[in-house]
Amino acid sequence: MNFQKDLNRIGLEEFPDVSLTNLKLLQRRHLFAIPFENLDIHVNKRIIIDYERIFEKVVLHRRGGFCYEWNGLFYHLLEH
Repeated sequence: MNFQKDLNRIGLEEFPDVSLTNLKLLQRRHLFAIPFENLDIHVNKRIIIDYERIFEKVVLHRRGGFCYEWNGLFYHLLEH
């Protein structure tokens, strides 16, 4: 996975140092850069919870995501 693309999607060049302030920064950036989106439901697209697919949809295709997609992507970014 290319976490640099994830950071670029939320407007950051590099991972910030670990701190509560920077955790809040990451969360705020994710919140404002990646909107809630439920369009796939309306076009009867199958919803599959898979990190690779979520990354492709949200980061590479610059779409929004459901809460579990958004939270999953954020979790993987934090875990990295």
